[in-house]
Amino acid sequence: ALPGGVGTLEELVEQLTWAQLGQHQKPILVANIAGFWDPFLSLLDHMRANAFIRGTAPVNVLVAEDAGQILPMLQAAAAGVKEADIHAAASAAIEGM
Repeated sequence: ALPGGVGTLEELVEQLTWAQLGQHQKPILVANIAGFWDPFLSLLDHMRANAFIRGTAPVNVLVAEDAGQILPMLQAAAAGVKEADIHAAASAAIEGM
């Protein structure tokens, strides 16, 4: 999700909910340019800490801090790279350009 308004937020939460319910397995990425999505990401952490998001029904969001990371991160996710390794794969792809 690019930075946006209430409609963007609604669409993002809808996709997260569908992923949590098993309706799709597509990667979900936020373009956290200049920390735009930091409050939302903090809210997700707060929900996890208070057991409103459980490990049995995780909410996974890829976070790109730079526009140049977006495509490499999505490509790595689509190729099946583990979430923990996606940032490294995206950084390597950017360095190789």
